[in-house]
Amino acid sequence: MKQNRFTQNLWKTSGFTHTVWKPSGFRHTVWKPSGFTLIELLLVITLVSISIGVTGDILISLVRSYSKTTVINELEQQANFLGLKLEKELRNAANVSITNGGTRISFEDSSANVTICYNVANNNLYRTTTSGSCTWSTNNADALVATPEVGQTVGGIHMVCNTTCFTLLSSSPQVVDISLLFRQAQTAGSTSFEGEIQIRNTVVIRNSY
Repeated sequence: MKQNRFTQNLWKTSGFTHTVWKPSGFRHTVWKPSGFTLIELLLVITLVSISIGVTGDILISLVRSYSKTTVINELEQQANFLGLKLEKELRNAANVSITNGGTRISFEDSSANVTICYNVANNNLYRTTTSGSCTWSTNNADALVATPEVGQTVGGIHMVCNTTCFTLLSSSPQVVDISLLFRQAQTAGSTSFEGEIQIRNTVVIRNSY
C-alpha cells in the first residue's frame, strides 16, 4: 500500500479510536458512537434539578398567597356582616341592656314588637328574638359565626370579645360601644398564614334622646 494513495488518520473521541481510510478522489464516512456521554447526562440532570427547584418555589408561593387571600376575605366578610347587622338593629332600638360582663346585649325592636338578644359564647355570637325575657341561646341554629363546630368543617372563624364586647358609654342618649375580634379558627401552625380582624364601632341609639 502506497503512502501517497491512502492516508490513515486516527482520532480518539470519548474513549474510542476511529480509523478513517480516505482513498484519493472518494468520499469518506466517519463512524461515531451512539448514546450520551457521562458529562452530557450530568448536565441534563443538573438542568432538570434546577428547573424542579424553581418551579417548586413558585408553586409554594402561589399556594401561600391563595391561602392568605382566602383567610382575609373570609374574616372580612364575617366581620362586616355582623358589624353592619348590629349597627342597623341598635340604631332603631330602645331600652338597651348589657349584662354578664359585656358579653350579652338585649334591646327592644319597636317595629316588630320583640326583644332581640345577642349572646357571646363558645367563640360565637348567638341571636334570638322573644316577646318576653331573653333565654341566651347557645344552639347552633342561632349562631351567626361560621365556626368549625357550627359548620362541621375544618377551618372557619372564631369570634371573641376584645376586652369587652358591649359597653354602655352613655345613658342619655344611650351610646353603645361594640368591640369584637375575629380570628382564624384553625390551630396555630396548621397554615402558612394566620389572620385576625377587629371591628370597633360606637352606635348612638336614636330612640333614647
